[in-house]
Amino acid sequence: MLRIADGTRTERDQMTGIRVARHIHSIFGLVMAGGLAVAAFSPGQSWAESPIDADIATIGSIGPGGGGHAEAVVAAKRLRNAGVELLPEILNAMDDDNPIAMNWYRGIVADVVRRADRLPVGELIAFVGDLNNRPVGRALAVELIRDADGDAAERLIAASVDDPSLPLREMAIARLSDLADQAKQRKEDKQAERLLLDALPFARQPTQLKTIVDRLEDMGVDVSLADSFCMIRKWSLVGPFNNVGGVGFDTAYGPEAEFTANGSVDLNAKHEGKNGPVTWHDVQADSDDGTVDIAKDLDKEKGAVAYLWATFNSPSAIDIQARLSCVTANKVWINGRQVMANEVYHSGSAIDQYIGDAQLQQGQNVILLKICQNEQTQSWAQDWEFQFRLTDRNGKGLKSQAPNTEGTR
Repeated sequence: MLRIADGTRTERDQMTGIRVARHIHSIFGLVMAGGLAVAAFSPGQSWAESPIDADIATIGSIGPGGGGHAEAVVAAKRLRNAGVELLPEILNAMDDDNPIAMNWYRGIVADVVRRADRLPVGELIAFVGDLNNRPVGRALAVELIRDADGDAAERLIAASVDDPSLPLREMAIARLSDLADQAKQRKEDKQAERLLLDALPFARQPTQLKTIVDRLEDMGVDVSLADSFCMIRKWSLVGPFNNVGGVGFDTAYGPEAEFTANGSVDLNAKHEGKNGPVTWHDVQADSDDGTVDIAKDLDKEKGAVAYLWATFNSPSAIDIQARLSCVTANKVWINGRQVMANEVYHSGSAIDQYIGDAQLQQGQNVILLKICQNEQTQSWAQDWEFQFRLTDRNGKGLKSQAPNTEGTR
């Protein structure tokens, strides 16, 4: 069962873009093998003033089951014959929310490049530099630039370690990893270590992350994933409450009703739980990656709900993102406002699996998590755990400025 509330995003959205970027790069490699000169635009020319908006919208409206296919065929034919100066606009149409349309754009971009005598590198560099443009399109633009002007692409990639485009960020982390390899081959171990440590806080792609950590550990470096990602490790927990048959996900038990009404909880309160009265108690992550194991704390209870509470002190009021990894159903509130809700059980998890936009106020902020477990008995359905952190809008981890485990709030 899967239900994701409006406003919640997942890292998998952009991870899809990463896979597409790799596939398109293989196509571009064949296209560019014949060589393209670098083109400049005529004075006053702007891709934003292109007449192809209607055709792009037609491709973007393709639906599952062939909806809009006939109209898309006609639009795609016109787009394939568009001038190369319109390439940035086509790239910016690549929205990974619609994988069907992404496949169409992939072929269209490859055809536009194949037909071109010259590539508008300057305009593509400007396109990449605008963070408002689509993440996948910006990454593909860098791939194009790399084949025409390797130095320019290298500069763009080097500046992208904290880029909001996950495909671009992956390129930047790969660059640092490659530089570390080269330093290691030169027996410059300290330089290799520094490069990997520079990459670690910005890595998002799970394979890249594990590779960096493994390499640092092989070099004898004591690395904490929890510290690198600013995971919140100390919590107060109360539970279990009833979730037999999934009833608990939409049931506001005492702590939730209290928090949503007042934006606070009484850590001294006693609540009626699934198996009798329950009280708040302290828990913390006991693994290096910041994972809190609820199953261990609640004796592997099934068909249950647990609430977890923490505070986070911010030096100023800022827009942030709440980032949760959780293998079971969950809800998150910050300062009494719901940030995300995901009714998903045992479908896998990864760092920053769920992302919700939120705001912190200056000073103390209060966080409430609701983590549910179902009744599945399979061996792979026994995990009941989570990782949670707060980041800026580009995914950089934030640290609380004061302890978050004292007293009643």
